[in-house]
Amino acid sequence: QEKTLSEIYWNLIQNPVLKGGGDKGTGHSYIEVYEDLFKDLKDPINFLEIGVNYGESMKLWHDYFHPDSNLIGADIIHNNLIFNDFNLIIEDASTNKFADRFPDNHFDVIIDDGSHYINHQILSFNNLFRTLKNGGVYVIEDIQNIDLHRPYFEKLHPNVEILDRRSIKGQYDDILIVVRK
Repeated sequence: QEKTLSEIYWNLIQNPVLKGGGDKGTGHSYIEVYEDLFKDLKDPINFLEIGVNYGESMKLWHDYFHPDSNLIGADIIHNNLIFNDFNLIIEDASTNKFADRFPDNHFDVIIDDGSHYINHQILSFNNLFRTLKNGGVYVIEDIQNIDLHRPYFEKLHPNVEILDRRSIKGQYDDILIVVRK
């Protein structure tokens, strides 16, 4: 039987080497949201995460998605990865040059867990959204100053959903922007 994303995440928490698969369920409250967003993705997918740090969350996605999925992680620096069974691109994902690596309608899922600066988040979205397949999901994590920046995110796309989860753990940036194409 398949394990849920929550089960995989909490099992990774027990592994001190993997540092829990990132902060998506500890520092933030995103696991339940991702479980719901990705529940129908049973076939191999094309997946991009911006901001992989040491590869913790890439282990989570590796264990959750179909084994033949194409997992790509992007970061501006090369850390000593604790998990590296994915394609790593060391480059600024907010640039046209980065987005031009990929054809239109390529990715099923894009997650921006990069710099958390609004200008980078908007540039990345504007450059990469064309690479998202119809039916795909684009997520921006860890939104800073949502009360100030809400109008900028609301203008990104007609399907913008702002998920404010700050009340769950009291984390000031526990906010996701979700756009379905």
